[in-house]
Amino acid sequence: MQQDERAHSDSAAYLFKYLLLANMFQYMEAGAVPALLLTLSQSFKMQPGQQGLLGAVVYLSLSLGGPLAGFLLRKYEHKTVILCSVGANLILTFFWAMTPVDRPYSTAMFISIRFIMGFTQCIVCVFLPLWTMENAPKTQRTIWMSYLQASVPFGVMAGYIVASIAITSFAPISSSNTNVDSPVCLGLICWRWPFLLEIILLLPLFILFQFIPSSHVAVSINGRKRTRKLAQMLVPTDALDVMENNGAESKYPQQEMTAMKTKKPDDESSSSNGSKDDRHSDTSLPLNAVDSQSQ
Repeated sequence: MQQDERAHSDSAAYLFKYLLLANMFQYMEAGAVPALLLTLSQSFKMQPGQQGLLGAVVYLSLSLGGPLAGFLLRKYEHKTVILCSVGANLILTFFWAMTPVDRPYSTAMFISIRFIMGFTQCIVCVFLPLWTMENAPKTQRTIWMSYLQASVPFGVMAGYIVASIAITSFAPISSSNTNVDSPVCLGLICWRWPFLLEIILLLPLFILFQFIPSSHVAVSINGRKRTRKLAQMLVPTDALDVMENNGAESKYPQQEMTAMKTKKPDDESSSSNGSKDDRHSDTSLPLNAVDSQSQ
């Protein structure tokens, strides 16, 4: 049993590091956008109001996406939900990075895609604290949560650094056809590279995530942890482990509860009979006392 717990804690530690990297990489765009805001506004001919909207929409969708994330995590398998959200985020980030700059709809498209990206990020943002609280060792739970919270500003900081390098280092190497509004770096507009780098870093994690067992990703929602505790009270631990391997965890506690309910009236009747006998024995004492006094 201790070996199983140690193996689970080791696998949880490796998976936690993996999730930290994924969470950090997906927030790189949050730091790249402010660093590239001047270049983006020049490329898309953005007005000041549009620049502010570009920075605000992702946080609006992160706030509105909370109920959606809760519904999906309760309704569907957690591994599937996370894979779909990260995959959708990768696709949206690619289209966002490759948004054309010389179309009438370019600015609206660029802002709208970032708004939708916030919903995909929100699902991961809701899931990770739940997974950490359930799988972190009790003695290290606070430390794991602090690492999780620190991964977000680290990702934002990495986005700032990558965007700054792309603008300051590669812009002078741009081709002779480069215009002032959209400097070209290695065949693409310079501001596209930080977003494409995020995809390059996140894509291997997305592929490897598909090989992680679903049981290592799932967290307790809809009372599954409560069922486990009830089963541990009713069934010996060794028998419970065998039942979980056979997929019978949900049936046995229900049968035990039914048996307990059927036994309850007998216990109550016996207790009530016992109380009546006690009352008769109590009332008999004064009568005997009266008889002895009369004699």
